[in-house]
Amino acid sequence: MKIYSNYMKYRYLLILVILVLSLDSFSQPDKKEPSNLNTNEIIWIEHITVSEFVEELRISKHRYSNHSILTVAGQQDTNWITKDDIEFLMTLIDSQERAKCIVMVISSYLPSHNHHTLGDQVLELINAYRYKEVFPSHATHCCDSDVTLKESIKKWWEVERRK
Repeated sequence: MKIYSNYMKYRYLLILVILVLSLDSFSQPDKKEPSNLNTNEIIWIEHITVSEFVEELRISKHRYSNHSILTVAGQQDTNWITKDDIEFLMTLIDSQERAKCIVMVISSYLPSHNHHTLGDQVLELINAYRYKEVFPSHATHCCDSDVTLKESIKKWWEVERRK
């Protein structure tokens, strides 16, 4: 009977140790300030500038070459894009460089992998400034070339930059 009693003590001790170790594995890690781009390729838009965002839109041969989607967490308010940013963005409006589609983490839609350009994506940023919208304003931004919109923005900018 004494052997059985010792066996039960060790068994309960082993169960207790396993329970303690398993509870430790479920503990929350220390909260750290998120980086702009984490290992899951999610942009934390609250921690990035417009020019940094544009750089993340570029499809580079060396970085994320197989990825054509940029996942965005959060939204920027209407003051994120400034007039100085528009000056920079206007230099890219005619760019034919391939660019990623912008998809918010809440989106249930993944766009097809068509050819989208940096110039097309820049139009969305400029429109957010132009119409005082939050960015991104849609769950998915995957723009196709819109010559009419581009011409409209160029005319608008001619007036706006003189102000």
